[in-house]
Amino acid sequence: MSTPQKNLKNKIKNPILILKNNENEGPGLIKIFFEENNIDYEIKEFYQNDEELNLDSFSAYIILGGPMSANDDLPFINKEIKLIQEIIHRNIPFLGICLGSQLLAKSGGAFVKINGIKEIGVYNVFLTSMGIECPLFKDIKNPIKVFQWHGETFSIPPLGKWLATSETCKNQAVQLGNAFGLQFHLEFTPKMVKQIIDQNIHEFNNDKEIVDILNQFEKYYPEIKDLGYKLIQNFLKIINKPFNT
Repeated sequence: MSTPQKNLKNKIKNPILILKNNENEGPGLIKIFFEENNIDYEIKEFYQNDEELNLDSFSAYIILGGPMSANDDLPFINKEIKLIQEIIHRNIPFLGICLGSQLLAKSGGAFVKINGIKEIGVYNVFLTSMGIECPLFKDIKNPIKVFQWHGETFSIPPLGKWLATSETCKNQAVQLGNAFGLQFHLEFTPKMVKQIIDQNIHEFNNDKEIVDILNQFEKYYPEIKDLGYKLIQNFLKIINKPFNT
């Protein structure tokens, strides 16, 4: 269960903007947490329009995942990279999830490439020494159980901090000032996992793989949900008290 964040809400001047890259990948637990704790937010489907954003209208930005690559020459991908660069320049709190983390890394001068193994399912992720000291992971045990769904990975930007790793994907979290990228998904609910599997049934060799992933997620979901809520709480604290780069 989440801890009420009324004191944090009172300090957050403007809404938090959540940008979707795909119709099927929404904010999930993030939205649930914000609504439980009366945190103002807006959701925009950036990939569907040419809308220009006024950065001063929002206290922080969250960019979600999607099936496309950060290397794709798509108008909204290029637009999001430029947006993240401006967010970093202005020291605005930012959280990128999966594709959002890859876009953050690329916006900071890193590269995105195919990972050696496609990670789908529940994995252990280990915080580095920098991750343990990072405010986003404050009071979070190490290692953490997370849900993954990605085939690409990012390198750490020249000015970035390497926050987390796993046995099958070296770079799992990155920090650039007040901007944070998580390769894993903190927002997925059981319903979302079932939907994304149904929409990507071609990714699996047989039904047993699907059943194993669903059972594994159900088993660890209380732990994954608790982690997601703690990460969101820590991000809200960063919004209220950003640090200088």
